[in-house]
Amino acid sequence: MEITKYIKELVIRNECIVLPDFGGFETHYKPAIHDKSSRKFIPPSKQVIFKPEFKTDNGVLIKYIAEKENITKDESRKLILDYIQNIVSKINSYGFFVLEDFGKLIKDAEGNIEFEPNDKETFLIDSFGLSEIKLTEKEPERDEVLTPKEEPVIPENQKKYYRTLVLFTLSGILLATMIILFFKFDFIDKFGTHLKNNGFGKE
Repeated sequence: MEITKYIKELVIRNECIVLPDFGGFETHYKPAIHDKSSRKFIPPSKQVIFKPEFKTDNGVLIKYIAEKENITKDESRKLILDYIQNIVSKINSYGFFVLEDFGKLIKDAEGNIEFEPNDKETFLIDSFGLSEIKLTEKEPERDEVLTPKEEPVIPENQKKYYRTLVLFTLSGILLATMIILFFKFDFIDKFGTHLKNNGFGKE
């Protein structure tokens, strides 16, 4: 059985884990960081701190292991005590104890125990799958030189042709408009009636 695995699972669940008469692990949320110096975006994570002053067992780890392994709490407590003895023995012999995929417990020059977390772990469920993002530098904008567009050169004979075409078109539109008006308002019949009324066209 790997008790370190269960400790890590409880840390991810925001639980405070206490190893009796040895110390405990406490977690603190760390928001996302934009590191301007390295131009990196670091996702949110959870900071794990080892508290040697936490000596009194809160029963969280005992209960969790008992449920996971389907054993009694007394059996779970004995496994944890054996685990703690192994930690103390390794630290006294080598000065550190490695918690696989979790971090490392290290004894400093003054005999204090410190925790060095695995820098590849965020210990935060919402950040799983997220990694540091290297922000690419924006390329400096280049000054665009705009060249004026050259206007097309139209030959003189074509200009005359276009002018003539426009005049004929306008004349045709005007003539057609006049004819339509004449027929619409019966200008011819009215004009003939006017002439007869004034004595024109009588024998």
